[in-house]
Amino acid sequence: MLDRRQVDWFSSNDYVVEISDGIALGRNAGSAMVWAGMNGMTSDTLVLIVNTPDRAPDFLLDPPLYQLVFQNSGQVSGQTLAGQNITLIVGTDTTAIESNGRFSHWVPLVEGINPIPVTAVNNENGLSTTKQKTFVYYPFETSGIVGHWSGTTLTRPFSFDIYEALGIYVIDGTLTIDVTMIGGPMIVRDIVIAGLIHPDGTIDASLSKEWGGFTLTGHMEGYFRDSGHSQGTYGFRITRSGWPTVSASAAWTAEKD
Repeated sequence: MLDRRQVDWFSSNDYVVEISDGIALGRNAGSAMVWAGMNGMTSDTLVLIVNTPDRAPDFLLDPPLYQLVFQNSGQVSGQTLAGQNITLIVGTDTTAIESNGRFSHWVPLVEGINPIPVTAVNNENGLSTTKQKTFVYYPFETSGIVGHWSGTTLTRPFSFDIYEALGIYVIDGTLTIDVTMIGGPMIVRDIVIAGLIHPDGTIDASLSKEWGGFTLTGHMEGYFRDSGHSQGTYGFRITRSGWPTVSASAAWTAEKD
């Protein structure tokens, strides 16, 4: 049997969590990452949260904290420390917390900017923590996203169109990737972008192209910062029988023409 004292233990924050002979000791309120190493091998990382009864409760809100949406409701979600005796209030509503500490709540929105406060109250001492998520609600008929867009990624220009078809908003365009920048020997042009705009304003599209025995597949996602600006990321893989696989990801930005 492996003796825990034979393993090298590490804490990212000794002020919060100190490890002695393989036993993690909570010293002060906060969080720390803990992992172990032995003979060149490294374990998975474990996040430990140390809390005290006299401390205001902490929680995390899922990003983005500033979000453009095209529907009259928005979802606020996040994570609290499991087992806390707290009341969580999203906007004006008390929200249920799952046993693992997760929470999710839909709030009504009015056209324009909607700051939504989220407050966690420690039921044992009355201390509280408040954070905020902001929704910008534009109805589709006034959002102005339909039309031609021009963007840039990996120093290469690309473009796409957004149009409405039977009440669904579609993104359709082409992308050029300079693979030489990530170790490949080629520039891949006319990669097809095809996908949808979700009701919350996020972009969900696939990337595809086949040529000369090569196959490129990938996924592009993003969101609108306002009605005339968008940004996001994409990832792709290029494969060919007998060739090493090339894969990478990059960020992109675009503006409506």
